[in-house]
Amino acid sequence: MRPKSSPRFWLFLILLAAFALRLFRLGVSSLWYDETVSVYLARQDLVDLTRHTAGDIHPPLYYYLLHFWGQVAGWSEFSTAFLSLFFGIVLIALVYRVAHEWFNSRVTLIAAFLVAISPYNLWYSQEVRMYTLGATLGLASTYFFVRLFRSGQ
Repeated sequence: MRPKSSPRFWLFLILLAAFALRLFRLGVSSLWYDETVSVYLARQDLVDLTRHTAGDIHPPLYYYLLHFWGQVAGWSEFSTAFLSLFFGIVLIALVYRVAHEWFNSRVTLIAAFLVAISPYNLWYSQEVRMYTLGATLGLASTYFFVRLFRSGQ
């Protein structure tokens, strides 16, 4: 009789496959206009970056993170897009955690797998934009709000 694999083993495989999918052809395409704006802003000093984003519709957190990431990893299409890839992977792990707490154990791996293969998540995990960070922070804030709400009962 074959032993059952643990859910964490399957999560590891899902995250590994998701990483490989997002890494495939990362940075191969040239940056499009909005991505070049992200890189341009991130390469500014923090005062100018803050001044510009004060009048923009996008909050500055992603640009700050990209600013410091670019100083460490460089400014190539690959390295700048890697920050979004990172948050795309974190989102999958967070979906697993949320599904684990809110639903049954069968849902956890299905939810993580669906996010891992989602064309939307895959696409935005390869762009130099704040969308995967926004999705991750949005889900995290919902998760912690529900935990806070439940603990108050």
